[in-house]
Amino acid sequence: MDLLQVENPHQIEAIGESKLKRIEGINGNVEYFSTPLEGLIVYKHKVYYDTRGNFREAYNPIINENLQNIVRRSINFCQINISQSLPTVARGFHFEPEDKLINVRKGMAVGAWVDLRDGSRTEGEVFIKHLKENESIFIPAGVANAFFCLEGYEDVEYLYLVSEPYLNLPKGNATPLLMTDNQIAHLINRQLIEQHLRYFPQSFFISDRDKEGLALIPAFGHFRRMSLELEKKKNGHKES
Repeated sequence: MDLLQVENPHQIEAIGESKLKRIEGINGNVEYFSTPLEGLIVYKHKVYYDTRGNFREAYNPIINENLQNIVRRSINFCQINISQSLPTVARGFHFEPEDKLINVRKGMAVGAWVDLRDGSRTEGEVFIKHLKENESIFIPAGVANAFFCLEGYEDVEYLYLVSEPYLNLPKGNATPLLMTDNQIAHLINRQLIEQHLRYFPQSFFISDRDKEGLALIPAFGHFRRMSLELEKKKNGHKES
C-alpha cells in the first residue's frame, strides 16, 4: 500500500506489506519474507495464545540458522539493546558495518532503510515499512536504518541485536547520516505519504548527535571506509 492512500491508522499497518515476498522451503514454523533490498529479511513470529495472554519466540538458534541459509553467510549477534522513544521522534539514519535484528515491542513506528553497499544490486534504493510487534527484521551490514515514531500513540519500545559491540565514537566520528526535516519529509513523501496527514508530524524530533552525522551521498564512501577499517581490526585480532 502506498501511504498516499492512508486515511486511518489501521491502514498504516499495511505499509510495505505488498512488497514482501514469502521465502519458500525454510524449515520450522516461522515465515520468512524477502524485501526490495537485497538481504533485508522480515520474519513473522509464531505467537501462542492462552487465557494468560500470549508467548512468542523472537529469536533462537533455528531462526539464526535459517537467516544464515537465506543470506548465505554467517550471522553472529553479540549484544542486545533496547531504546524507548517518544512520539514524533526520528532515530537515524544510522549505519555501521554490522548486522542488526530489530523488533518493535510496543508503540507505532514506521521503519526506513537505504542500501549503502557498494556493488549491491539494490544500492541506493529505499524500503519503508510499518514495524509490527509480531515480526523481526534482519538488517545486513551496510544498510542504513531509521524509524519514525508516529504521534498520537504510546512511546515506542525498540529492541535490537547487533553483531558488533557498541562503540561510543567521539564527536566528529559519529556514524548517523544527517537527515533534516525536509530530507525526511522528502523521503517519506516520495514513497509514502503527504506530510500533512495527521498521523505523521510535520516536524520530527532529531537528536543533536544524529544531526552531527554525515550527509546521505558521502555516506556511501564513508561506509566502505568503515567496513575496511573494521575488517582490518578483525584480521589483526586473528593474527595476534
